[in-house]
Amino acid sequence: MESMNDEDAADFIGCEEDQASVRVASLEKLVDYCAEEFSGDVPEPILSNSVFMTYKWFISSEELLRKFMQRYSNNSVLNNEHIRKFKRSICSAVGFWISRYGSDFKKDEQLTLLLNEFREKLECEEEKEIIHLSNTYAEEMRNRALSALTSAEHTPLDHRKSSLAFKDISANTIAEQLTYLEYRMLRRIPFSEWKTYVCTGKLKETTYLERYVALFNGVSRWVQGMVLNCVTPQERACCMEKFQQTAKHLKELQNFNGLMAVAGALTNSVLSRLRQTQELLTQDCQEFLKMLMEFLSSNGNYASYRKTLNNCTGFHIPIL
Repeated sequence: MESMNDEDAADFIGCEEDQASVRVASLEKLVDYCAEEFSGDVPEPILSNSVFMTYKWFISSEELLRKFMQRYSNNSVLNNEHIRKFKRSICSAVGFWISRYGSDFKKDEQLTLLLNEFREKLECEEEKEIIHLSNTYAEEMRNRALSALTSAEHTPLDHRKSSLAFKDISANTIAEQLTYLEYRMLRRIPFSEWKTYVCTGKLKETTYLERYVALFNGVSRWVQGMVLNCVTPQERACCMEKFQQTAKHLKELQNFNGLMAVAGALTNSVLSRLRQTQELLTQDCQEFLKMLMEFLSSNGNYASYRKTLNNCTGFHIPIL
């Protein structure tokens, strides 16, 4: 999705598989499209969600809110009934922005002041209530999350004993826990850090993204360390086969970033030089590791991986 600053620029709507998608539009048109999504019973405002997620690439938060304020005030070409409906839609779009991306307002004092200015200009209590309910909804979600954490802290502990020893944890459990950790860290990375990294190519001033990269490197080193910590070649081979099963389950979970970390460790020269250990690996394990190297190969600009990623449905974690 791209924007055009020229107010008179025509918008271009492309269709893919019977679904309309905005390719190019002026900022005014984008605001109108967002408002139109809230003019009826739309289950999920996909375009609005995309706009509020990515707008910082081409406009500041204050500028975007001012565009909504301008469209709220500038409706001379519409009749009175349409004006009221359009203004309610504008308020609903702004309310959606607040409820889904409240951090934009929390971290920007100027944006909050501008929002208060906008609320003062609203003409009826119904419109003010729309934005007010959105604030309440966002706050309610945060309170629920805090309540869940608090209740979890006071939940009586299960006194059944469970072993945390590596040998007692299944490969599937390891894969699921690694995926859970990655998901928890990945969802905390704000859009601003992705933008900073793309523009600078450095991890400086990207706290959460840097932690995510550190997790990847830590997992890779942990796998190598667990194998090398074994005393005999038989134990090392058994450990490698367990991580091979972990990698297999990570692929089934469509956690390709975790798969890259584990596969990179298993095929690293530190372990591939262990000749006696490599000879003790089962045929299935050796074939799977060979398949992993081909799957994650950079040949054809990672053609095999990109083809699989393109066919993914549902939850998946791509390689960073």
